[in-house]
Amino acid sequence: MPVQDILIVDDERSIRMSLADLFAGRGYPVRQAASGPAALEAFRMQRPDLVLLDVMMPEMDGYAVCHEMRRLDRETPIVFLSAMDSEENQIEGLRLGANDYVSKTASEALLLARIAAVLERADHYSKREAPVSMTKTEADIYRLLDSQRGKTFSQR
Repeated sequence: MPVQDILIVDDERSIRMSLADLFAGRGYPVRQAASGPAALEAFRMQRPDLVLLDVMMPEMDGYAVCHEMRRLDRETPIVFLSAMDSEENQIEGLRLGANDYVSKTASEALLLARIAAVLERADHYSKREAPVSMTKTEADIYRLLDSQRGKTFSQR
C-alpha cells in the first residue's frame, strides 16, 4: 500500500520545512501543521498514513494532540519527534498511544528507518484487517465500523 501522506506537526517552521524536505526527497507526500488545533483539523479532514508529532507546542502540547487523535482513531501511526526525550517523556508518549518516540537529535538515517518500520507494521496490519480491493478511505471506514460494533453512525 503506497504511502499517501505524512502529517508533520511542529510549531517551528524551520523544523517542519526541514522534515518536509527530508521526507519529500524520499518520495513521501507530506502535509504540515504548525499547532495542535491545526493538526487535529487536518487529521479530521483526511487521515494521514502517519503523524510525526512534536511535544512542546503552544496552545496544545503534543501529548494532548496524541490523546485526541487516539480518541478519534486507534489505527493511524503516530511517532513523536521531540527534544523532550527523557525516559519519562517517552513513556508518556507511548502510554498515550504513540507507536514510537524519536529524539530530535537522532540522525536522519535513524529517523527514516524508524518511520519506515512503523509504516511497514501499519501496512501489514491494514492488509490483514481489510480486503486489499478497498481504497484507504473505505478501509478506514471498515476499521471504524468494525471497532465500534453495535454503535450507530450518521452518514456524515
